[in-house]
Amino acid sequence: MDIQARLLNLINVLNGLDTRKKIGIIAGIAISVVAALVISVTLNKPATQPIYTNLSREDINAMSRILAENSIEFLANADAGSLNVDPAMVGRSRMILAEHGLPSSQESGYELFDRMNTIGLTSFMQDVTNKRAIEGELVRTIQMIAGINSARVHIVMPEKNVYRRALGGAPTASVVLKTYGRLPSASIFAVRHMVAAAVPSLEVANVTIVDANGTLLTSAEMTATNKLVDLEREFEQEAQAKVASALGAHLGGENYRVSVTAKLNSDMRRSEETLFDPDSKVERSTQIVREAGSSQNKETSQATTIEQALPDAASEGASGQSSLENNERREESTQYEINRKRVEVVSEGYAVESLSVALVVNKARITELLGANPTQADIDAKLTDLEAIVRSALSIRDDRGDAVKVSMVEFIPTQAEAVAGEPFSIMRLFTMHTGALINAVGLIIAAILFAVLGIRPLLAFLNRANPDPAPRVGALPAGGSRPGTAVAGSAELAGAVPGANPALSMQGQGATSLTGLNPAAESIETIARQEAELREKLEEFVSEGGQRSAIAIRQWLKQDGNPVTVDA
Repeated sequence: MDIQARLLNLINVLNGLDTRKKIGIIAGIAISVVAALVISVTLNKPATQPIYTNLSREDINAMSRILAENSIEFLANADAGSLNVDPAMVGRSRMILAEHGLPSSQESGYELFDRMNTIGLTSFMQDVTNKRAIEGELVRTIQMIAGINSARVHIVMPEKNVYRRALGGAPTASVVLKTYGRLPSASIFAVRHMVAAAVPSLEVANVTIVDANGTLLTSAEMTATNKLVDLEREFEQEAQAKVASALGAHLGGENYRVSVTAKLNSDMRRSEETLFDPDSKVERSTQIVREAGSSQNKETSQATTIEQALPDAASEGASGQSSLENNERREESTQYEINRKRVEVVSEGYAVESLSVALVVNKARITELLGANPTQADIDAKLTDLEAIVRSALSIRDDRGDAVKVSMVEFIPTQAEAVAGEPFSIMRLFTMHTGALINAVGLIIAAILFAVLGIRPLLAFLNRANPDPAPRVGALPAGGSRPGTAVAGSAELAGAVPGANPALSMQGQGATSLTGLNPAAESIETIARQEAELREKLEEFVSEGGQRSAIAIRQWLKQDGNPVTVDA
């Protein structure tokens, strides 16, 4: 029977049911769907839901005590720092904990000043509270950085005393970080500078950062050599990435290996230069000095006598030498200003002193690119092209002492290629698809259980709800007949139903029993045709034997649906 006939048969069976049974079937289907949805949601719904995460052990202990006092079931995980409760109790639990000020983070910030009484507070307590507030605010800010789970900050400030000089020493800080994996160098430097900027007079070099494993990330003792090593490593990785970007699309990532060794110079260089422009002179001042003088010298050769000392005595002329000298000097000085430019260059970066690059290429890939049986000249030309690409990608300079070496060697097969080359085996196939086979077996078992526990009871229920409506001749309606009628009395009635399988029984002279039709294998049109033929046969039977027909009808009225046997 085709699918359409089966559907028609199912529709006919459902239409034959009374209203109560139809409502029961619809209600059963609806209940099954709702139950399946409820079970699916219940199974997928988590048993507990976290109310808070990343809690400290102190907060977990305090919150556990409060929840236990309020008769709320919970699940505490101190390692993960979480507290889980029933999903329906999340809101109520948070309200109860908030009433008790939980979770109370240990990293309290400036709200410490809101909770303390300033009356009778000493200056020492104020300084300690201020330091704790700064540490708490720094912890909150550091935990906002991606990759950091928790942090602790300790600040040491120099002691201040009015009656003594400062004890000396600059402030220092230490930071302990608990991270998710490896923290990038940029984040470490950011934490270091942020802590130094938040504390007065704290230098970046005095900030020490340690991770939760006890590894020193940065400190004041880290020399310039360590920084240079890290710088060279980063430069080499960047150079290798450039070569990979240039050759990866052509050779394939598995067909070459590159190694770069760099020598850098990170010394701080300072150059100062002063430039003068003699063409741009401006007169600033002029100074003029003038001198004039005269001198006269005279000598006499007269002898010294007493007469020379007498008053009113006329002196006689004396003979001697005389000289007269006049001096005059003029000095002029002019000062000029010229343009002067001072250039000071400070370089704190790095300079590449030399580069050494080694490139190894898979011989099979070169042969594949050049075709079958390549000549040595073709191979050398190909290697020269690869070397030129590397030189251009890294800006190789021969005057700096850079070196590039390109070699072609045989690569060993990778693990994937080795597995691909293995012969086929049933065990290897079974091992590779074990998970799929288990899923398939599970689906088959589920289908069998569904057929046995679901479809089979449904079919049995439908068969009980609509028994085999074989055509009988008992209790015929007025003006017609019903299929599946059984009658006894003559052989003519046994053949009244075409296509039927009558059961014949003889009592006395003989009796005929008609069980009727089997409509399970017939369509609605066939049943209608059989009813019309049965009606015609019964009308002929009644017209031929009135007494026998009356006895049969009387027994039909007494026994509805049971085979009737009438003695001849």
